[in-house]
Amino acid sequence: MTANHVIIYEKARADPAKDRIVTERAGSRTTLVATDASGIVATAVRAVEDGADRIELCGAMGPLPHADVLEAVGDRVPVGAVMFGFESLAGVADYQARYGKEFLHEAYIYLQPGADPAVDRVVREDEHSRSWFVAVPDAATGAEVAARLVDGEGVRLLELYGGFGPAEAARVITAIDARAPVGVPSYTSPA
Repeated sequence: MTANHVIIYEKARADPAKDRIVTERAGSRTTLVATDASGIVATAVRAVEDGADRIELCGAMGPLPHADVLEAVGDRVPVGAVMFGFESLAGVADYQARYGKEFLHEAYIYLQPGADPAVDRVVREDEHSRSWFVAVPDAATGAEVAARLVDGEGVRLLELYGGFGPAEAARVITAIDARAPVGVPSYTSPA
């Protein structure tokens, strides 16, 4: 494997050993791992011990767990955490206020070389939400998939992973006409 990317997302009562989605294409692997809030750091450390070369944390976690993971992992691998821009803050606040009170739709879109979003997708539901996990081969396809999810599935929160940066996030925001908040990983700068 040339790349071993791990995305950690928060889910109540999740078992990181079992609650995972793996996509392998074109010599790279992306593993999405669910954990509850108490297991974020241990899950990240375990991912590094198992060979992860990059870790990204979902937007529900924020800077505090990001700092804890950075401290535990050190400089062994880059660790990013999804953050939302100013244009997305009202949408994120609305999503957070509605979470647990109504059934919501969200999507995690990640870059995976050689991916086919028609095949490399998983939909999971719990008592609070339906979540789409979709691998895309490039940012242009990511923008198309995001628009289809917002328009066709009612997705109201998007998180981008695996190499999406500000320019690629802007492409998604434009494709969905800013109708849902879009988060993108932020990494610390070298000291």
